[in-house]
Amino acid sequence: MKALRHPHLSIVSLAVGAGILLSIGPALAKDPDPVAAEPTPWQVSPDSDGTSVRYVPMHDHDGHGGAKGSKDKGAKKDAKSSKDTKAADPHAGHKAKGSSGLAPGIYEVTRFPDAKPTTEQKAAAQAFAKRSLEAAKAKGWFDYQKALADGFSRRQELDRLHYANDEFLADDEELNPERPEFLMFYDTPKGKKLAGIMYLADTQEGHGEQIGGPLTLWHYHQWPRPSCWENGLPIGEPSENGECWKGFAAPRSPEMLHVWFLDHPAGDFATDMELTPDLIEKLAENDLGSASVAKPAADIGDGGNAP
Repeated sequence: MKALRHPHLSIVSLAVGAGILLSIGPALAKDPDPVAAEPTPWQVSPDSDGTSVRYVPMHDHDGHGGAKGSKDKGAKKDAKSSKDTKAADPHAGHKAKGSSGLAPGIYEVTRFPDAKPTTEQKAAAQAFAKRSLEAAKAKGWFDYQKALADGFSRRQELDRLHYANDEFLADDEELNPERPEFLMFYDTPKGKKLAGIMYLADTQEGHGEQIGGPLTLWHYHQWPRPSCWENGLPIGEPSENGECWKGFAAPRSPEMLHVWFLDHPAGDFATDMELTPDLIEKLAENDLGSASVAKPAADIGDGGNAP
């Protein structure tokens, strides 16, 4: 079961203790600037596993962003954790491990800090983005009702943009375009439009495969308090003694990777979900799911990793 394998909380406990915090560096040990224009520099991960992390300044919006300039009064209500839904099971749950020590926010993860992509990595990234788009077309998921019929649904625990699939969340597959864990639908003047998909790492503490090297940056969400998790989704809050009635407690989400079907200004795998009104308008007008409409060839660039 995805995300239930939780033997050590090694990645979930990204920075427990002052000694680990020192290894992150001052840029992450203190509260990041919420209005900063650029991500913080890459810092070696405290897990000593060959990865680096950086804080990404953007609005978290209880999980992910919405359209810039738009307001959804129900977003916070919909994102509220569904707790107190059933009596505690004395045989289930794990103690909360406490805060990771990182300031709340969004963090990107990479094995290729400050690296430019190779020709092979660019080709792999473009091929994977194309496979993801073609799979969504073949499945008919650009049709909102077809996506719902195939098991994707909006959850109280998530924002208004992400539609989760329980079957795909519970499998052990990662980066399978035929079985993406989430679809990302935006409200437009012409109804719900599919803008992209989101993949989830196959375990809560695992690192996602960077199929396109530094171009494919995974990210996770860090919160000030632990939540209870099962199959990659938050299901509530721990009790006062730090126990979950189901699943386990963790202060951050699993790693996730976006693949955009529109011409995102930050690239095909951009973390930022806050689309400008102009992009929302283009999304409404362009039939991305039509076999006769091909996504423009992306200028993959360097993924924002150039020194």
